Amino acid sequence: MKHALVIGGTGMLSGTVKWLIKEGWHVSVTGRTHRKMKQFLKYKEITPIYADYHHTKEMNKKIMQAVDNEGPIELVIAWIHSDAKGALHEVMSEITKRKQHVDLYHIVSGTTKMDELKNEVTAPVNCIYHQVKLGFIKERSIRRWLTHKEISEGVIEAVKNHQRTFIIGVLK
Repeated sequence: MKHALVIGGTGMLSGTVKWLIKEGWHVSVTGRTHRKMKQFLKYKEITPIYADYHHTKEMNKKIMQAVDNEGPIELVIAWIHSDAKGALHEVMSEITKRKQHVDLYHIVSGTTKMDELKNEVTAPVNCIYHQVKLGFIKERSIRRWLTHKEISEGVIEAVKNHQRTFIIGVLK
């Protein structure tokens, strides 16, 4: 069975996690609280990883336990806040040590500056880096944030089409 990792998957990416299950993936999902993780515990295709990406070493240890149990990770979908500098790089360095090809879909705010991000996230040779930017929706004369459903649907579209860069909503 294919193995995916969704970092921050218990909130806005929960629809993406459920889609991956339907597509035949085993999904390791990180989240900080049991309350939010409960929605996934009924699925045998889920490995819950209770960890905070601000504590990368602890999270990496738990991710590698999931790799030992479920096999190498082929797909990573990561929503990591900008205050956790270096967390994604550390996680990806650990995952890609096994020399397997990995697709990384990095979910970022629409205001993220690509130059700054390139300095923080260096994809290992066996990793293809994809970026999904979160914009907003313009309805009539107002702007609103994306819903969790819209975010999940956008991420799913990016994964299905192997998009290297993808924008959900609009940026301007």
